[in-house]
Amino acid sequence: MASNITKFYFYRYFLTFAFFYTTFVIFLQSKGFSLTQIAFIFSAHSATALIMEVPGGAFADTYGKKLSIVIGTLGVTASFFINGIGLRYFDFIIAAIIGGIGWSLISGADNALIHISLDSIGKKDDYTRVQGKATAISRFSNALGGFFGGLLFVISTRLPLLVTAGSTLIAFFIALTFKKPRVKDEEIKPSAIQVIKESFLIIKHQPQLIWLTIFTSFLTAILWSINVVVQPYMKLVGIPVQYFGAVLGGI
Repeated sequence: MASNITKFYFYRYFLTFAFFYTTFVIFLQSKGFSLTQIAFIFSAHSATALIMEVPGGAFADTYGKKLSIVIGTLGVTASFFINGIGLRYFDFIIAAIIGGIGWSLISGADNALIHISLDSIGKKDDYTRVQGKATAISRFSNALGGFFGGLLFVISTRLPLLVTAGSTLIAFFIALTFKKPRVKDEEIKPSAIQVIKESFLIIKHQPQLIWLTIFTSFLTAILWSINVVVQPYMKLVGIPVQYFGAVLGGI
């Protein structure tokens, strides 16, 4: 199971190697979409991810963390690819929904897999260190991808999305090699529906979780709103697209 840890670092690197995010809004504008339409695409992604958060966790608990990660990563890859080749507005809405489902399946499942893997080899106390290192790797790859994204955009407006899809596809193949940890208390697993019901019962009796979810969603919406307007503004004031990554990285 120790090999899962090393693989996890590479998985996170390629999963978050995002070449697209510093140019995605102006890419959509180049398709003739208004900022309102673009905001709706972002909203479709966020809403889907929020709605699927509990079912996604239930799927991972019922059918296994590895399977959830594999399907989720494939969904994220498909989302980037559809965005890269999309022509109609409907194509980008579909990509946003698929991406939201994909990220909800990955969310928490990858961390849980690593926690169980460490526990199975008697190194559960190393979880914080491993997770911290993985987060640092993700931040680095995200910043690096964003920096080069503008340069790729100058070559072809579709290239940042397609290269990102290629990177997450590598992450998908890495996920296929994860070893499934043996859980000591692996008895009769509850169905996904049962897990969802139990999750909503917990939320019902703990209102603070509802407010935390609302706050997180509100904060995410604000960040996405800033992202929708900042790229057009940078273009308006004359900042060359190839420098978008460097400017946004500095911010």
